[in-house]
Amino acid sequence: MPDRVVFEDRIAEGPLSPWVRLAHVYPYGSHPYGLAFIRTITDHELILQLEGDSWIWVEALGGHIRIHTGDILLIPPGLVHGLAQTRHAVELAVHFDLVARPGLVSPDMCRYQVGRLVGPGPPASRMLWTRMRRGPSSMLFPLVSRLPDFTRWRERLLPLAQAQLSHALRDLTVEITAAATIAWALSELAHAGPSAAGPATARARVQAVLAELTQMGKGPVPTIPELAARARLGESAFRIQVQALTGATPRVHLENLRLEQAARLLTETCQPVTDIALTTGYADPFHFSRVFRRCFGSSPRAFRLASALSPQSRVRGAKQK
Repeated sequence: MPDRVVFEDRIAEGPLSPWVRLAHVYPYGSHPYGLAFIRTITDHELILQLEGDSWIWVEALGGHIRIHTGDILLIPPGLVHGLAQTRHAVELAVHFDLVARPGLVSPDMCRYQVGRLVGPGPPASRMLWTRMRRGPSSMLFPLVSRLPDFTRWRERLLPLAQAQLSHALRDLTVEITAAATIAWALSELAHAGPSAAGPATARARVQAVLAELTQMGKGPVPTIPELAARARLGESAFRIQVQALTGATPRVHLENLRLEQAARLLTETCQPVTDIALTTGYADPFHFSRVFRRCFGSSPRAFRLASALSPQSRVRGAKQK
């Protein structure tokens, strides 16, 4: 099964003229029972998750994708989807064109399918990507991106919502700033020219991140969102790539690497078990012992003793002498 679904987004002919139609911050869910109305939009929408969690259901994926604080969505026109938020979620949404259509006003860009609601349902096994195309050139964007610099994005997008609230969105200075902000956002989120957009590129980036993990030293253990951001992928796309490469989820693979590092340190050094636990990211040595025993069938101390008594260990000791 391919690791992604690509949605084609053809940009209208004419000079590019980024045009922000609507920018607003809204809290809470779109439906009191955690359901989402099915809709399409006729423009583009950026959604920055300011607080809490939400999810998007995508018909082309047959499932939903969880969205967390610090994630951003880029929803293309014509994509059949539904959005819902948890009770305490807050999102910042920006609707925009790349070729201005001032005659299309809010909320006419949203088209809801009357009577169709969807719940969270099963998680999507693939990520959706949008290929934004005009003529022979194209750019590729993930539906969901994890932002390593969430604060900077909030500072760039929030003034658009504030301008909307004060009815200043059509002020000349604000319009120029808004156009620059949309151009900046798309250039930051783009993964591609046509020659660098294939799955192999994403796989190579994930392989590089996994290679870095094998060299982990003492220090904080990276989180899955941080690792996905290093690979310039959304969390769902990152998870799919890691499972394809290792056969395990990112969380399980990271745990296995930490335990393998701990086993090496137990057999090759004289560090105290407590220090090894800290080095491999376990602040609680008792938790480390429980996890280690579950993986290797013995406590860290028993594992070290058994390694010291093994024939291979005696051979290594003789060579060192």
